[in-house]
Amino acid sequence: MGGMASDKQICVESGFLNLLDLYDLVMANRGFAFKEELLIRRTRLDIPLGARARSKWIHVDETINRLKMFKMLKETHPITLLPTIDDSINVITALVLYFHH
Repeated sequence: MGGMASDKQICVESGFLNLLDLYDLVMANRGFAFKEELLIRRTRLDIPLGARARSKWIHVDETINRLKMFKMLKETHPITLLPTIDDSINVITALVLYFHH
């Protein structure tokens, strides 16, 4: 596709949909045409509007920037750590969110 991919194609090919649990919330930009696939998995889609959207996206950007400060997330890791990497990222994210508020 030469660098052009739809939201739907990215979600399907990346395996993102397989990571969703019941009642997860997916936040997306306006125009995200993937509602049916999320409903089938009993997840919710939040497309914020106006000033509320800017506020939420600022919070998301700040959280991502704080996550990037962790050295562990910047390094390459051996394949043997693959089974535990999700847990590590969850702990780091929880710490970032806890100390952000």
